Amino acid sequence: MSNNTKIQPVILCGGEGLRLWPISRKSMPKQFYDLLGKGESNLSYILKLIDKPFFKDPVIISNIKLRPLLKKELFRIYPKRKFTVLLEPNSKSTAPAVSATINYFDSVNVDKDQSLAFLPSDHLFSKGSQLILELNKLIKNGFGEHITLIGVKPEYEEVDYGYIKFKTSKKKFKEVDKFIEKPSLKTAKKYLKSKNFLWNTGIFIGKQNTFNELLKKYYMDHSLVKTAVQDSSIRTENKVSYILLSREFSKVSNDSFDKSVLERTSNIKVIKANIGWRDIGSWKSIYKSLGKDKNQNSFFGSDIHSHNVNNTLVYKTNLSNKKEILVADISNLAVVDTQDALLITNLNSNSNFKEILNRSNIKNKDTTSLFHRPWGHYTNLLSEPNVLVKQITLYPRSSMSLQRHSHRSEHWTFLSGKAYVTVGNTRKLYKQNQSVFIERKVKHRLENPFKKPLEMIEVQIGDEISEEDIERFDDLYDRME
Repeated sequence: MSNNTKIQPVILCGGEGLRLWPISRKSMPKQFYDLLGKGESNLSYILKLIDKPFFKDPVIISNIKLRPLLKKELFRIYPKRKFTVLLEPNSKSTAPAVSATINYFDSVNVDKDQSLAFLPSDHLFSKGSQLILELNKLIKNGFGEHITLIGVKPEYEEVDYGYIKFKTSKKKFKEVDKFIEKPSLKTAKKYLKSKNFLWNTGIFIGKQNTFNELLKKYYMDHSLVKTAVQDSSIRTENKVSYILLSREFSKVSNDSFDKSVLERTSNIKVIKANIGWRDIGSWKSIYKSLGKDKNQNSFFGSDIHSHNVNNTLVYKTNLSNKKEILVADISNLAVVDTQDALLITNLNSNSNFKEILNRSNIKNKDTTSLFHRPWGHYTNLLSEPNVLVKQITLYPRSSMSLQRHSHRSEHWTFLSGKAYVTVGNTRKLYKQNQSVFIERKVKHRLENPFKKPLEMIEVQIGDEISEEDIERFDDLYDRME
């Protein structure tokens, strides 16, 4: 296949997803979760979808705070695949993200006729193969000098989605009449009956030059974003190039690409596609995407019991301390239980959780008690001035860095799995129910080259307990800073 006919995918991966609190938070947004129990995160699902010969190596745009999560996902799924990651110094909306991407392509002299496909990382495509087929057909058959949107036929009266009204035509490419964002229930019911409305999937395709010209015309900070790209710093780890945009990027307006560009131009078309799309951005959308029992309940997780319950979602993470949950004599509710937070709300609520959380004094509104690293994750079980107890999961084929600590010693007890432990000049295999003590100032490393994850308890004891007390000598993930 000619390189000119390949699609350049761009994955938008910087969202916070606070509408799905307490699962999704700034430190761990929804695109990195396996929200529906499919065995992989939304991001990994999208990356696997585009792992096809007619796609170029992906470009991902995210923000600096999510870099550890990205490193973990990319290394775990595609340890030898090339990626380019644009990192915003602070999270922005889609207009600055698209502008940064286009300016980056311009800086590396990407062909002006290169076909680009912008894809959200936090949406669900139950018919992902159909999406890929549609994208491939678009590129092969040509779509002209306009931006092409992908819309889907509404399945029910949804008030949380954006809608596209198109002009009636027998042509595949329909002219866009207008955009409507989050209509009222009464209006959404009218759209459902009409044949001229589609859900806006947030997927848009066009040529590099088309995007560039529209951004120059309608997005006032396009040139300022260009400066942030030109002054960016680059770091390569394995085959991933991380491009950190300069602080100039923090000055740009936080506009959506739809409002600042697409709604202001006639140079757009929309096609209807049957791709099984959902914007899983609310608990109602999660409920709609999960299976139901005879009473139209969706129970996600274990040890959930019910009596006289209807049209209700109970969502329990596997980190909820193995607690039992009983719901009785309720209907139309969403009950979401995590390790450190509980949400109870009307399933049809239109409340802005982001605003509510910003007004509240909830301690863990932005961060979870689960900490993610490229090699796995850990949970703090006990934190005192001179003692810290962690439960650690080390992923298969992963390794901690060769490191030492100046102020603390560590005691490791292995709960399940097996791993090699290096202490000083000795490397030894440890298994379940075994333990090892590591004196402070001694070099050590934990390695799991096996197919199953390792579970362990780490007890840190010292005069100073801090994540900064790590001196690295060798690291699989190039974290030498």
